[in-house]
Amino acid sequence: MLTYPASYLQVFVLVLTRVAAMVATMPILGGRNVPALLKIGLAGILSLILLPAQLQQPPPLPDQVPAFALAIGQELLVGVLLGFAAGLVFDSLQMAGQIVGVQIGLNVASSLDPVSSGNQVSYIDQLYSIIAALIFFTINGHHWLIMAMQESFTLVPLNSLLVSPALMEELLRMLGSLFVITMRIAMPVLATLLLADLAMLILARTVPQLQVFFLGIPVKVAAGFFTLMVSIPMTVLLMGDVFRGLLGDLTTLLRLM
Repeated sequence: MLTYPASYLQVFVLVLTRVAAMVATMPILGGRNVPALLKIGLAGILSLILLPAQLQQPPPLPDQVPAFALAIGQELLVGVLLGFAAGLVFDSLQMAGQIVGVQIGLNVASSLDPVSSGNQVSYIDQLYSIIAALIFFTINGHHWLIMAMQESFTLVPLNSLLVSPALMEELLRMLGSLFVITMRIAMPVLATLLLADLAMLILARTVPQLQVFFLGIPVKVAAGFFTLMVSIPMTVLLMGDVFRGLLGDLTTLLRLM
Protein backbone atom coordinates (compact mmCIF):
# COMPACT_ATOMS: atom_id res chain seq x y z
CA MET A 1 0.00 0.00 0.00
CA LEU A 2 1.40 3.39 -1.02
CA THR A 3 1.84 6.00 1.69
CA TYR A 4 2.61 9.67 1.26
CA PRO A 5 3.97 12.25 3.70
CA ALA A 6 1.41 14.52 5.30
CA SER A 7 3.06 17.47 3.55
CA TYR A 8 1.95 16.05 0.18
CA LEU A 9 -1.66 16.24 1.29
CA GLN A 10 -1.17 19.80 2.52
CA VAL A 11 0.32 20.88 -0.80
CA PHE A 12 -2.54 19.24 -2.69
CA VAL A 13 -5.14 21.01 -0.56
CA LEU A 14 -3.48 24.39 -1.17
CA VAL A 15 -3.18 23.77 -4.92
CA LEU A 16 -6.77 22.57 -5.13
CA THR A 17 -7.99 25.62 -3.20
CA ARG A 18 -6.34 28.08 -5.61
CA VAL A 19 -7.42 26.20 -8.73
CA ALA A 20 -10.99 25.63 -7.53
CA ALA A 21 -11.37 29.30 -6.60
CA MET A 22 -10.22 30.38 -10.04
CA VAL A 23 -12.42 27.83 -11.84
CA ALA A 24 -15.44 28.95 -9.83
CA THR A 25 -14.94 32.63 -10.67
CA MET A 26 -13.50 32.52 -14.20
CA PRO A 27 -15.71 33.52 -17.14
CA ILE A 28 -17.89 30.97 -18.99
CA LEU A 29 -16.68 27.86 -17.12
CA GLY A 30 -17.48 29.50 -13.79
CA GLY A 31 -21.01 30.49 -14.83
CA ARG A 32 -24.05 29.42 -12.87
CA ASN A 33 -25.33 27.37 -15.78
CA VAL A 34 -22.25 25.12 -15.73
CA PRO A 35 -22.93 22.02 -13.54
CA ALA A 36 -21.14 22.06 -10.21
CA LEU A 37 -19.91 18.51 -10.80
CA LEU A 38 -18.14 19.64 -13.96
CA LYS A 39 -16.43 22.49 -12.10
CA ILE A 40 -15.31 20.15 -9.32
CA GLY A 41 -13.98 17.61 -11.80
CA LEU A 42 -12.14 20.26 -13.81
CA ALA A 43 -10.59 21.74 -10.67
CA GLY A 44 -9.51 18.29 -9.48
CA ILE A 45 -7.93 17.33 -12.81
CA LEU A 46 -6.06 20.63 -13.14
CA SER A 47 -4.85 20.34 -9.55
CA LEU A 48 -3.47 16.85 -10.15
CA ILE A 49 -1.70 18.10 -13.28
CA LEU A 50 -0.11 21.05 -11.46
CA LEU A 51 0.69 19.14 -8.27
CA PRO A 52 3.96 17.37 -9.32
CA ALA A 53 5.71 20.68 -10.03
CA GLN A 54 4.84 21.88 -6.53
CA LEU A 55 6.04 18.64 -4.93
CA GLN A 56 9.49 18.91 -6.50
CA GLN A 57 10.31 21.89 -4.28
CA PRO A 58 7.63 21.96 -1.58
CA PRO A 59 7.14 25.40 -0.02
CA PRO A 60 7.49 25.88 3.73
CA LEU A 61 4.21 24.70 5.20
CA PRO A 62 2.70 25.69 8.55
CA ASP A 63 2.50 22.97 11.16
CA GLN A 64 -0.33 24.54 13.15
CA VAL A 65 -4.01 24.35 12.19
CA PRO A 66 -4.70 28.14 12.43
CA ALA A 67 -1.66 28.91 10.27
CA PHE A 68 -2.68 26.30 7.71
CA ALA A 69 -6.22 27.73 7.64
CA LEU A 70 -4.67 31.14 6.94
CA ALA A 71 -2.64 29.61 4.08
CA ILE A 72 -5.86 28.17 2.61
CA GLY A 73 -7.42 31.62 2.81
CA GLN A 74 -4.45 33.08 0.94
CA GLU A 75 -4.76 30.54 -1.88
CA LEU A 76 -8.49 31.17 -2.03
CA LEU A 77 -7.85 34.89 -2.43
CA VAL A 78 -5.28 34.34 -5.20
CA GLY A 79 -7.71 32.19 -7.19
CA VAL A 80 -10.60 34.60 -6.70
CA LEU A 81 -8.47 37.58 -7.80
CA LEU A 82 -7.40 35.78 -10.98
CA GLY A 83 -10.94 34.70 -11.82
CA PHE A 84 -12.31 38.15 -11.01
CA ALA A 85 -9.72 39.87 -13.21
CA ALA A 86 -10.48 37.52 -16.11
CA GLY A 87 -14.22 38.02 -15.68
CA LEU A 88 -13.91 41.82 -15.89
CA VAL A 89 -13.55 41.55 -19.67
CA PHE A 90 -16.86 39.72 -20.00
CA ASP A 91 -18.49 42.12 -17.54
CA SER A 92 -17.49 45.04 -19.77
CA LEU A 93 -19.03 43.34 -22.81
CA GLN A 94 -22.24 42.63 -20.91
CA MET A 95 -22.36 46.23 -19.68
CA ALA A 96 -22.00 47.43 -23.27
CA GLY A 97 -24.93 45.22 -24.26
CA GLN A 98 -27.04 46.64 -21.44
CA ILE A 99 -26.28 50.21 -22.49
CA VAL A 100 -27.10 49.48 -26.12
CA GLY A 101 -30.28 47.62 -25.14
CA VAL A 102 -31.49 50.47 -22.97
CA GLN A 103 -30.84 53.07 -25.66
CA ILE A 104 -32.56 51.06 -28.38
CA GLY A 105 -35.43 50.21 -26.03
CA LEU A 106 -35.14 46.42 -25.99
CA ASN A 107 -34.41 45.83 -22.32
CA VAL A 108 -38.09 45.26 -21.63
CA ALA A 109 -37.75 41.82 -23.21
CA SER A 110 -35.18 39.76 -21.32
CA SER A 111 -34.02 36.18 -21.03
CA LEU A 112 -31.48 34.11 -19.12
CA ASP A 113 -27.84 34.66 -20.01
CA PRO A 114 -26.61 31.25 -21.28
CA VAL A 115 -22.91 32.13 -21.08
CA SER A 116 -21.87 33.76 -17.83
CA SER A 117 -24.00 34.97 -14.96
CA GLY A 118 -27.32 33.23 -15.48
CA ASN A 119 -29.12 36.51 -14.64
CA GLN A 120 -31.94 38.17 -16.51
CA VAL A 121 -30.44 40.02 -19.48
CA SER A 122 -31.72 41.59 -22.67
CA TYR A 123 -31.27 39.99 -26.06
CA ILE A 124 -28.51 42.47 -26.92
CA ASP A 125 -26.59 41.35 -23.81
CA GLN A 126 -27.15 37.76 -24.85
CA LEU A 127 -25.89 38.48 -28.38
CA TYR A 128 -22.70 40.08 -27.07
CA SER A 129 -22.17 37.26 -24.56
CA ILE A 130 -22.45 34.58 -27.24
CA ILE A 131 -20.15 36.47 -29.62
CA ALA A 132 -17.61 36.96 -26.81
CA ALA A 133 -17.73 33.26 -25.89
CA LEU A 134 -17.21 32.19 -29.50
CA ILE A 135 -14.25 34.55 -29.92
CA PHE A 136 -12.81 33.46 -26.56
CA PHE A 137 -12.76 29.79 -27.52
CA THR A 138 -11.72 30.48 -31.12
CA ILE A 139 -8.52 32.24 -30.07
CA ASN A 140 -7.92 29.63 -27.32
CA GLY A 141 -8.57 32.05 -24.49
CA HIS A 142 -9.28 29.12 -22.14
CA HIS A 143 -5.72 27.93 -22.79
CA TRP A 144 -4.43 31.32 -21.68
CA LEU A 145 -6.38 31.08 -18.44
CA ILE A 146 -4.83 27.67 -17.75
CA MET A 147 -1.40 29.11 -18.57
CA ALA A 148 -2.04 31.98 -16.15
CA MET A 149 -3.09 29.44 -13.54
CA GLN A 150 0.15 27.53 -14.02
CA GLU A 151 2.22 30.71 -14.05
CA SER A 152 0.61 31.82 -10.80
CA PHE A 153 2.42 29.06 -8.88
CA THR A 154 5.73 30.39 -10.20
CA LEU A 155 5.11 34.08 -9.58
CA VAL A 156 3.11 33.58 -6.37
CA PRO A 157 4.33 30.40 -4.62
CA LEU A 158 2.06 28.65 -2.18
CA ASN A 159 1.51 30.43 1.13
CA SER A 160 3.31 33.60 -0.04
CA LEU A 161 0.56 36.07 -0.99
CA LEU A 162 1.29 39.69 -0.13
CA VAL A 163 -1.45 42.26 -0.73
CA SER A 164 0.41 45.44 -1.65
CA PRO A 165 -0.79 48.95 -2.59
CA ALA A 166 0.52 48.32 -6.12
CA LEU A 167 -1.81 45.32 -6.39
CA MET A 168 -4.81 47.43 -5.42
CA GLU A 169 -3.79 50.11 -7.93
CA GLU A 170 -3.60 47.49 -10.68
CA LEU A 171 -7.08 46.22 -9.82
CA LEU A 172 -8.41 49.77 -9.96
CA ARG A 173 -6.71 50.25 -13.33
CA MET A 174 -8.39 47.11 -14.64
CA LEU A 175 -11.74 48.34 -13.36
CA GLY A 176 -11.16 51.64 -15.15
CA SER A 177 -10.32 49.83 -18.39
CA LEU A 178 -13.66 48.01 -18.06
CA PHE A 179 -15.55 51.26 -18.65
CA VAL A 180 -13.25 52.21 -21.53
CA ILE A 181 -13.93 48.89 -23.29
CA THR A 182 -17.66 49.28 -22.62
CA MET A 183 -17.83 52.71 -24.21
CA ARG A 184 -15.69 51.70 -27.20
CA ILE A 185 -18.12 48.88 -27.99
CA ALA A 186 -21.30 50.83 -27.35
CA MET A 187 -20.16 54.14 -28.90
CA PRO A 188 -21.26 53.48 -32.54
CA VAL A 189 -24.84 52.75 -31.49
CA LEU A 190 -24.88 55.60 -28.97
CA ALA A 191 -23.61 58.09 -31.55
CA THR A 192 -26.18 56.96 -34.12
CA LEU A 193 -29.05 57.22 -31.64
CA LEU A 194 -27.86 60.68 -30.60
CA LEU A 195 -27.96 61.80 -34.24
CA ALA A 196 -31.42 60.25 -34.55
CA ASP A 197 -32.61 62.23 -31.51
CA LEU A 198 -31.20 65.43 -32.99
CA ALA A 199 -32.95 64.71 -36.28
CA MET A 200 -36.26 64.13 -34.47
CA LEU A 201 -35.74 67.38 -32.54
CA ILE A 202 -35.18 69.35 -35.74
CA LEU A 203 -38.17 67.67 -37.34
CA ALA A 204 -40.36 68.52 -34.35
CA ARG A 205 -39.31 72.18 -34.63
CA THR A 206 -39.95 72.40 -38.35
CA VAL A 207 -43.17 70.33 -38.47
CA PRO A 208 -45.00 70.82 -35.13
CA GLN A 209 -48.06 68.89 -36.34
CA LEU A 210 -46.01 65.69 -36.69
CA GLN A 211 -46.22 63.19 -33.81
CA VAL A 212 -42.47 62.94 -33.32
CA PHE A 213 -42.75 60.78 -30.21
CA PHE A 214 -44.53 57.94 -32.02
CA LEU A 215 -42.34 58.34 -35.09
CA GLY A 216 -39.10 58.47 -33.11
CA ILE A 217 -39.44 55.05 -31.43
CA PRO A 218 -39.41 52.91 -34.61
CA VAL A 219 -36.79 55.18 -36.18
CA LYS A 220 -34.47 54.77 -33.20
CA VAL A 221 -35.00 51.00 -33.11
CA ALA A 222 -34.28 50.70 -36.85
CA ALA A 223 -31.24 52.98 -36.66
CA GLY A 224 -29.94 51.17 -33.59
CA PHE A 225 -30.32 47.73 -35.16
CA PHE A 226 -28.69 48.84 -38.40
CA THR A 227 -25.71 50.35 -36.59
CA LEU A 228 -25.45 47.29 -34.36
CA MET A 229 -25.26 44.94 -37.34
CA VAL A 230 -22.79 47.16 -39.20
CA SER A 231 -20.53 47.53 -36.15
CA ILE A 232 -20.38 43.81 -35.29
CA PRO A 233 -17.17 43.20 -37.35
CA MET A 234 -15.47 46.06 -35.52
CA THR A 235 -16.79 44.73 -32.21
CA VAL A 236 -15.40 41.28 -32.99
CA LEU A 237 -11.95 42.74 -33.71
CA LEU A 238 -12.05 44.78 -30.52
CA MET A 239 -13.10 41.78 -28.43
CA GLY A 240 -10.27 39.73 -29.94
CA ASP A 241 -7.71 42.41 -29.05
CA VAL A 242 -9.05 42.62 -25.50
CA PHE A 243 -8.87 38.85 -25.03
CA ARG A 244 -5.34 38.72 -26.43
CA GLY A 245 -4.21 41.18 -23.78
CA LEU A 246 -5.86 39.17 -21.00
CA LEU A 247 -2.85 36.92 -20.32
CA GLY A 248 -0.55 39.94 -20.02
CA ASP A 249 -2.95 41.64 -17.59
CA LEU A 250 -3.14 38.51 -15.43
CA THR A 251 0.65 38.14 -15.46
CA THR A 252 1.05 41.76 -14.39
CA LEU A 253 -1.43 41.19 -11.60
CA LEU A 254 0.47 38.11 -10.41
CA ARG A 255 3.79 39.96 -10.33
CA LEU A 256 2.30 42.44 -7.88
CA MET A 257 1.07 39.80 -5.43
